[in-house]
Amino acid sequence: MQIPDDKYDQLLAFVEAGAKGNLSEEMIEYLSILELIRSMNFRFENRQTIINFLQKPPYKLSRYLATKYYSDAINFFYVDSKITKQAFRNMYAEKLDRAADLVMKTATNSKDLDIYKNIIYAIRDLRELNVPEKEDIPDSFYKKPYKLYILDPKLIGRSRPNRNALSRHIDSLEIPEQDKQRLKQDALIEDAVFLSDDDNED
Repeated sequence: MQIPDDKYDQLLAFVEAGAKGNLSEEMIEYLSILELIRSMNFRFENRQTIINFLQKPPYKLSRYLATKYYSDAINFFYVDSKITKQAFRNMYAEKLDRAADLVMKTATNSKDLDIYKNIIYAIRDLRELNVPEKEDIPDSFYKKPYKLYILDPKLIGRSRPNRNALSRHIDSLEIPEQDKQRLKQDALIEDAVFLSDDDNED
């Protein structure tokens, strides 16, 4: 039975705390292995080759730890959590950065510059720089709005109409009685009936 190694969590906690204090010798050795894995990954680009190397002297890691440290290295230098698509995107984009630099330094003609341009486009796509950033929607957007009903028109700078005259005018309209009743309620000629938002289908 393998006992889980928690050095990665300790390293993250150390970094997140502002890297205050000193790392233990054991943690320094662990971090140097992660850096070694990162460097080897650039050169050999083969996970199994690196894992096999770590199982031999001078490291003599078990296959479990060699595999775990490989994952730790990729996660630590590229993204937190299990090796995700974003981690691989960043890893391959960094490799393309190195390739682009090499092409630019050795370019001798326009064809070489086209190759450089295509590499830059590939880096852009890998890092999703061409994808618009999602706008954060404030929590207030989802909150139910408040409705304010004002019964006194003077509060909004209007004068009160003659209720009797207004009632006669509404009665003279050629509209259904239900609509007349609603108009009288809106004009406060008759008692208004307020509906909840759930009941109001208008």
